[in-house]
Amino acid sequence: MNYQYSYYQMDTEIDGVGVCATYGIRFSCGKDCITDIRDVSTDRDTVSEIVRQLNRNAVSPIHASEVIIDLIG
Repeated sequence: MNYQYSYYQMDTEIDGVGVCATYGIRFSCGKDCITDIRDVSTDRDTVSEIVRQLNRNAVSPIHASEVIIDLIG
């Protein structure tokens, strides 16, 4: 199966900080198969690098959350 990851930006209210941009990861394996992992990080470069690694290694969605946790600590 062909997995494709991308990232997206959204505005999130953070207590004590206010509204700021956060980045999530979107997983797609076809038209009817889309899953979002919201609020991964406030750093776009970090999320972009995670997406590059997930796509490069063709990580399945079952293992993607483990990879994300390992990469952001």
